[in-house]
Amino acid sequence: MRKIHPFLPAGLLTIACFLFAGNQASAKAGMAAGQSNSFLATLSAFDYIPVNAHTVTFTWTTSQEVNVEKIELQAGSDSLNFITLDVQNAFNFKYGHTYYTPEINIDQYKYYRLRIVNESGAEDYSTIIHLTNASLTKQNITLFPNPVVGLAFNIKVPTPNRIGVMVYSKEGLLLYATSLQGQFEYRINLPASANGIMNLVVQVSENNSTQTFSVLNK
Repeated sequence: MRKIHPFLPAGLLTIACFLFAGNQASAKAGMAAGQSNSFLATLSAFDYIPVNAHTVTFTWTTSQEVNVEKIELQAGSDSLNFITLDVQNAFNFKYGHTYYTPEINIDQYKYYRLRIVNESGAEDYSTIIHLTNASLTKQNITLFPNPVVGLAFNIKVPTPNRIGVMVYSKEGLLLYATSLQGQFEYRINLPASANGIMNLVVQVSENNSTQTFSVLNK
């Protein structure tokens, strides 16, 4: 079994949801009269890191949290009925936080989601990841978020082998280049010279294979 190395995550789901208890029907149902409605969680990524053909580590990132009590990883054999597998206490950092679960065996359950609960019991949910053993054998590279915000994005790779990352403007001007190794996910921080360049081209190379991404830069 290979070791998981953060920072963050082959089957990427990137989701952004603003969860206001006062405005969400599911949150209203769990909130008693007079309780605070200042419930905000911005979920920028929810994904998994393959460990082997049977287990993964789930990870998610928030860009901000306000009055969030906990975040639960839930699993189900279908997309309707779920149980809780792991509970993470919220950090409520102004700039959010990245969470990791222990290794999860996916042989029994194929559907996974996050349940986000505020301090008053109001709740909301992420989108659902459908995950099978075949999903863990896919060899692809993913980039998120897209559009890029704040001159930073993540690259997720299926192996910890050495990769090369090059970022160009649409006109072909090289803005950034690096070589990385030893992790399954990397955070790329672009230089200030990329600020204001709306259309970027990101090339990620491993061995003799190159994957190219068209990226919007906000």
